[in-house]
Amino acid sequence: MHPDLLNNSLFLRYYQQWQDDPTSIVFAPIAEYFLLYGMVDEALEVCKMGLKGHPSFVSGRVVMAKIHLKRGNWDEAEEELRQALTIMPTNRSARELMQEIDDMRHQERVSAQRDSGTAVSAGGAVGDRSRDSASWNTVTMAKVYASQGLYDRARTIYRSILAQDPNNETAIRGLESLP
Repeated sequence: MHPDLLNNSLFLRYYQQWQDDPTSIVFAPIAEYFLLYGMVDEALEVCKMGLKGHPSFVSGRVVMAKIHLKRGNWDEAEEELRQALTIMPTNRSARELMQEIDDMRHQERVSAQRDSGTAVSAGGAVGDRSRDSASWNTVTMAKVYASQGLYDRARTIYRSILAQDPNNETAIRGLESLP
C-alpha cells in the first residue's frame, strides 16, 4: 500500500470499515484513493467487487469509469458512465466525464486527420484553431494521455492550463511528473 495512504485518517477509516464489512459502499472512496495514488490495479479490483454487490451505486460507476480512463479504456469508461446516467441522469461527475471522453475522441479524430492530411469535416481545414477548442485542455485529459505514454500531448495540455492559470498546483505537479 502507498505510504501516504497509511497516514491518511479518512482513508484508514474507510478501509477499516470495508475490512469489517466488504459489502459496504465505502468501496468507491477506497478505489478513488487507490486511483489517486497510482494503484490502478488495486482500484479496479476493489471497484469490481463493490459493484457486484451494488450495481446501481452511481458513485461506484463513476469511479470505475475513472479507472477505465486511467487504463486508456475509453469504451469501457463510456459504458460505466452510460449506466450511471441511466440511474441518475443529472449526475454532474458522470456528465463531465462523458464530455471529456467526447472531447478526447474529437481531439483524436482531429489529430488523426491532421496527421493524414485530410480536412476536418464540418469544422474547416485541419489546424483550424476554432475547432481545437481549449475545452479539452483538462488535467484529466492530460493524465489520460500520460497514462497512454503520449507525454508530448500531456505536456502540451499542462502547459496550456498553466498559461491560463500559472498557479494550478495539479497541472504543475502533473507537468513535473512527466518523463
